[in-house]
Formats: sequence, structure tokens, C-alpha cells
Amino acid sequence: MSVEKGVWLMIFTYDVLKDVISTGKPIIINEQSQIQKLMADKIAAIKFVSKIKNEHEYYCFLELNPGKGIVFSSDGNTFDGFSVFQIPLSEFYFDVDVDKGIIGIEDGVGNETDFLDLFTGPSIGEFSRKYHHASDEEIMHGNTYEMTDRYLGDYLGFEGEDAQKLNLTLLRFLMAVYFDQNPASKPVK
Repeated sequence: MSVEKGVWLMIFTYDVLKDVISTGKPIIINEQSQIQKLMADKIAAIKFVSKIKNEHEYYCFLELNPGKGIVFSSDGNTFDGFSVFQIPLSEFYFDVDVDKGIIGIEDGVGNETDFLDLFTGPSIGEFSRKYHHASDEEIMHGNTYEMTDRYLGDYLGFEGEDAQKLNLTLLRFLMAVYFDQNPASKPVK
């Protein structure tokens, strides 16, 4: 914990967040804020819950190799898009303002690219309901995957297996966020 201009900040590194994902045990910051594992298949993701702000923030982690990682970030509002941080996961962190229940990410945390209009709320919902139980191959044969590859993988300069992992992880992350916010629309097996 650190104090910056009278503000109590708790700093969370990827190693700490990885424990939340692997154990499923949340980090209780205080009565108003906590970090939980985001329940999702085939991805490593967490959500920050702030009762003070009545908000959730979501983070998904993809390690392509020990020196190359991707962090997807979303405030959960599918109309606001998402951000992509290119950074070795060992260097990723965020801080939480304990009193206000908000996350801060320093500008120096990797290369950030914002994708504000790649997906809209209705298209995420439709895609999520259709592909929730789909295999990677089924997702890859859809139009949404092709669009993701063109606008995300190509734009960020990824090719081959890395681009495939990037695209599939993002799409599974967006589905997980959608169903976390809209649990009644989640298809049952």
C-alpha cells in the first residue's frame, strides 16, 4: 500500500491477480471493493467490483511468451469498447484508490491501444448467445472472428498462432463480460 497526496492506494501486480484466477479466491480490499475471478472458459480473467461506484472493470491476460503479453481491459460497457495493453505480464499492475473504489493504470504500463467502436452492445449479445458453447474452430469460421482478426490482429501486427490466440481470447473475454452483466441471457447446455 502506498500514500500519494493523502490517497491510500493498493497496488496489484499480475502475480497477485494470477493467484485470484488460479485459486478463485477473491481479494477483499474493503467492504466496498474486491477483485474476483471472472468465470469464463479458456481465458484468464478477473473483475474489479466497486460497490461505491456501482461498477465492474474487467481484465483478461494472455501470455504469448515470457516477454510478450496482452492485457484486455473493459469497463463492461459494450458501447465504450475495450483497451489492449501490450506488455510482459510480469510488468503489468494497477492501483486501487481504497477510499473511492476506482482503478488507476499508469501511462507507462505497456503500449495501450483503444478500440472504441469495434463491437456494439447488440452485436456482442448476439455473438455471445450464438457462440457460448462453441469450439475455437466454430468461432474461427464466423464473421465476427474475421472482423476481429482484421481490426485487431492485423492492426496490432500479429500473425499466425499469436493472432489466433489474441482473437479467440478477446472474443471469449467479451462473451464472459457480457454474461457477467447479463446472466439471464446465458444459454444453458
